[in-house]
Amino acid sequence: MAAFIIGPLAAAIIPVTIVAGTLLIAFDLATIYTLLLSIRDFERFIASPSVPTAPEPTALPTLWPHS
Repeated sequence: MAAFIIGPLAAAIIPVTIVAGTLLIAFDLATIYTLLLSIRDFERFIASPSVPTAPEPTALPTLWPHS
């Protein structure tokens, strides 16, 4: 959008396109880095022994007795 709106208004299509592309790549890399940090934190959480386990399922009471 910057290349089609801001570029012609500033009479600098190529430099605006380069700056917009650089900012887009920086934003994508920051998003990938935060995803990497979240994955590492989740792996640490899963590997920790303090995570409680789910209780064993119990039979639910029924309305009619089984024959």
